[in-house]
Amino acid sequence: MSGTKYHDRVLGGLLRAANVLRKLVKHRDAWPFLKPVDVASLGLDDYHTIVKEPMDLGTVKTRLQNQEYDHPDKAQTDIALVFNNCLAYNPQEHDVSRMAKTLKEYFEQLWVEDVSSFMEDANEDSARRKRPLALLDPRMLTQLHGLYRLHGLYLFPARIFFCETTFIFAKGDQKLIEQHTALLTFDPRAENEPNSTQRFLTFDPRVQKTNQQHTALLTDP
Repeated sequence: MSGTKYHDRVLGGLLRAANVLRKLVKHRDAWPFLKPVDVASLGLDDYHTIVKEPMDLGTVKTRLQNQEYDHPDKAQTDIALVFNNCLAYNPQEHDVSRMAKTLKEYFEQLWVEDVSSFMEDANEDSARRKRPLALLDPRMLTQLHGLYRLHGLYLFPARIFFCETTFIFAKGDQKLIEQHTALLTFDPRAENEPNSTQRFLTFDPRVQKTNQQHTALLTDP
């Protein structure tokens, strides 16, 4: 597999990992796992003796946001670690253990349905050379980060669609706009302003009705 195709497959997997995390944190049992365990206030003197590598969903979110993962498998490992740590430290009958089991099962289901299936499809597509994914323009990625931070959003949408004048990054075509959470094109006017987060970014009314918090358009020239 070429470097470009590998990059596209990994990026697509990370986008879907972020979507899985977004669903996890909304689960009613997620609240104990959103922040690091406050060992001092809870009086858990032996916590670090048992749990060698603490992890929480908030930390995973930050790492995804800061592009610290170079493969979705590493995000998967960290998310699983959150629940495994809980189950290793707490008695099986404890409420938080029950919550960890519930959320772990939910996570595993989401991961298989969203991330694993995508990675498998991408591998098949690459092998067959039917739908090679184009390398994401780093200028576009920079603007995308800026747009989401501008509007207080820190997780990418589940799917991203680049119009045909740029690159097709996700499955589908322009007739299926409503099935995608974002329609993005790179604005050449921002060529010399790679860190632009507002001047050249607008919402596209054609896709706003799909999900108003997760739709965006980088404007055409």
